[in-house]
Amino acid sequence: MKKEIVVIPSEAPSLDALVVPCWGKSNFHLIVECLFNPSNFSIDRVILKPKCASTCSSCYGPKVSAFCAKDGIDTVVTGYMGQNSLDILNKANIPVYYLDDINLTVREALERYIQGSCSVLNSGNAPSPGSSCNGSCSGCDGCKD
Repeated sequence: MKKEIVVIPSEAPSLDALVVPCWGKSNFHLIVECLFNPSNFSIDRVILKPKCASTCSSCYGPKVSAFCAKDGIDTVVTGYMGQNSLDILNKANIPVYYLDDINLTVREALERYIQGSCSVLNSGNAPSPGSSCNGSCSGCDGCKD
C-alpha cells in the first residue's frame, strides 16, 4: 500500500476544516499521512504559525517550506504559493500540487490529490502584490524560528 506524507494549509487542525488558499498565510499547516487504495488519512502532526508571523507573514511561507524540506515531507498540496517558497520545495525535490478549487475541506482536497485531479505547480502563482497572499518575502527580523 502506497503511503505519503502530505502538507496542506488549513483553517484548523482537522481533516474537516477548510483549506486556506495561500501557503504560509494559515495558522495551521497539517502534516497528513495519506494511505492509497483505499484512501485513508490521519493527521500526523500540525505546524503552528508562530505569534511573530503576524508582523512578518510574508516570511512565513518560506519558513514552512524550509521545515518541509528538512522534515521528510513527500508532497505539498495548496492553492497559491509564492516563488520563494516554491523554490525551496523544488530544491528539496518536494512536488507541489495546485488546487484549482480552494473551497474544499482538507479531506476533500486530499481525495482530489489521490485521484490525480491536482496539477503540478511549476512556478509561483501567488496573486498580485497588495493582496493578502502575494508571495513576496522581503525578509524580516521578527521570526527567527
